[in-house]
Amino acid sequence: DIDDLISSEMGHDTILDFSALSAWAIDTKVSIVKEKEEFGSYVGFYKIQNTAGAVFDPTTGALITPGNSGYKDAATHSSNSFNAISLIDYGFNSILTGGKMLAPYAITNTGHTYFSFEEANSDGFNHFRNFGNGTIGFESQNGGGDKDFDDLIIGFDFQLIS
Repeated sequence: DIDDLISSEMGHDTILDFSALSAWAIDTKVSIVKEKEEFGSYVGFYKIQNTAGAVFDPTTGALITPGNSGYKDAATHSSNSFNAISLIDYGFNSILTGGKMLAPYAITNTGHTYFSFEEANSDGFNHFRNFGNGTIGFESQNGGGDKDFDDLIIGFDFQLIS
């Protein structure tokens, strides 16, 4: 199904690639499981321009890639934010339009911001992992902590509707 199609495109850097579905609307159901109730991270999604994670600089319009100066600010800027999937405490249902590529980011309760591109993270660690079948795990600790990627688990159920 479409969950497998999208998640199989993720590879090492966890992204949601709807670029081949520009003519489709996608019914999206998202569920959230937190390892601990006090887990205080905010997770959201932002628009990327290619599978390398490039984003538009909101000031210059130039592409900035993970690891370059200004990436964090550009990726989390409202112009790159994908508000239809800004998470998340309890999950949600929404209709998305295809044609986009999205990547997750998290801001932890310790003040760190982590992306699914290790080059963009101050600790050089990829904090998101694709578990397959539309499921993404997040590791909240700096440097990877226990590397179990179960601090927050995001489950997607995508259905093409037109």
